[in-house]
Amino acid sequence: MEKRQQRLVFGLIIGAIFGVVLAWIATNRDEPESSAVSRLQPGDWVKLGISLLGVARQMSELIEAV
Repeated sequence: MEKRQQRLVFGLIIGAIFGVVLAWIATNRDEPESSAVSRLQPGDWVKLGISLLGVARQMSELIEAV
C-alpha cells in the first residue's frame, strides 16, 4: 500500500472515531440535569471541535515526520 493510501486510511479511521465520540456525547444530552454532558453549552462544543482540529493537525505533522 502506498504512503498516500495509508494516510487516507488512517485519516478515515481517526475521523470515524471522532465522529462516533461526538455523536455519543450529543445523544447523551437527554440525561438528568446533574450530568456533565447536559451542562455543556454551545461554546463548549465549539471549543471541543477546535481542540479536535488541533489534535488532527498534530497527528498529520507526526505522520509527515515518519
